[in-house]
Amino acid sequence: MNGNMEAISISGDAIDQISDIIDESEAMKMAKKAIKAAKAAADAAQEAAEVAHDAAKTAQETANTANNAASTAQSAANTANNAASTAQKAANQANAVAKAAKDAADACNDALVNLKGRVEALENK
Repeated sequence: MNGNMEAISISGDAIDQISDIIDESEAMKMAKKAIKAAKAAADAAQEAAEVAHDAAKTAQETANTANNAASTAQSAANTANNAASTAQKAANQANAVAKAAKDAADACNDALVNLKGRVEALENK
């Protein structure tokens, strides 16, 4: 162009023909296939994200259940330890009572031996 602008008039039929040529071109066909593939990939990615989210939620629930089980096990262990401590105290008390009973029996035996010796001494007088 030499600096002059020229107006070009294109009829509606010509525009439709150009549009059809573009739509039927290999580049447009490939672009449409690429768009379709991209949409399918986006849909697959969305489904994968939903599955991953569900898996994460299930994993969190499982972790919570495991934590609760561990807490319950710890409480059970604490209860068992307390019971063992109480049993040990009871055993210590039973030993103390048994020793006191033995000491009392020994004292009674000594008293009986002493009494027997006095009775024999009186009989021999």
